Amino acid sequence: MDYIPFKTLGQFLNESKNSLALVTKLGYMFSICQSLRYLRDYKIVHLDLKPNNIMIYWNLLIKLIDFG
Repeated sequence: MDYIPFKTLGQFLNESKNSLALVTKLGYMFSICQSLRYLRDYKIVHLDLKPNNIMIYWNLLIKLIDFG
């Protein structure tokens, strides 16, 4: 199990409000789509995908958590 010292996407969006640049938003969306494609390739289903189950790193990388 990894320790992730950063915030969830939900926390990050609440703190930043509308101050995110379009490029940053697109970067997060691209990372999330890549993660979901990886899961699909290995036939893994994440049934609880929401902002609080997506961890954000400072360099636009994300990790999906809580596969329950």
